[in-house]
Amino acid sequence: MVELITRPGSTLRRYAPPRDGLRNALRAKNATAAPAGGVSACKNGSPVMAHINLEVCRPLHEKERDLLVWLANNLTTSVPAPLKEVPNLEVASTCKCGCASIDFSLEGNPISVKNGMTVIADYLYKSKSNSQMGCFLFMADGHLAGIEVWSVDGAETPSELPDPSELYSYEQAPR
Repeated sequence: MVELITRPGSTLRRYAPPRDGLRNALRAKNATAAPAGGVSACKNGSPVMAHINLEVCRPLHEKERDLLVWLANNLTTSVPAPLKEVPNLEVASTCKCGCASIDFSLEGNPISVKNGMTVIADYLYKSKSNSQMGCFLFMADGHLAGIEVWSVDGAETPSELPDPSELYSYEQAPR
C-alpha cells in the first residue's frame, strides 16, 4: 500500500531513498518519501524502489530515545512536538532495507501515516565513512510518528542512528 504524506508545498509517497537526497527529491515533480526508508523519485509514476517495514514492537533503545528527545527539542518548523508522548512511545517497526529508520507506536498502537505526515525536525550528518546522510523526525495525526535516516549522496545505507552531536542544519552543510 502506498501511503501519501505531505510537506509544505509537496505531496509525497513513502518509498526508499534516492541517490540525490531528500531536498532534491522534494523539489522533483513526482517526489516520494517513506516511513523507515527514505525518499525516492518516481519513474513514469511508479516508485524506483519500494520497501517493507519489519514489525518489532519493542521499547526505544537509549540512543533512539536520546535522538528523539534532541530532535523534538530542536525543531526546524513551527509545529510543536508533543513531548509528553515520549515516555509512552515504543518502536513499532524498522525498515527491512537495513537502514536505521524507526516508526513509533503510542501505548502499543502504531501511529498511522495514512492521513499524511509532517516533518518537524530535519538535519544532516556524516556517516563514519564520511557519506552525507539526513535525519528527520516526523509527526502524523498530531503524534510523534518516527525517525527517518537516509543517504543524501547514495553512497551507503545509514545502518545506525546518528548521535545528536553529529547533526547539523542544511545551512551549515558544506557546499
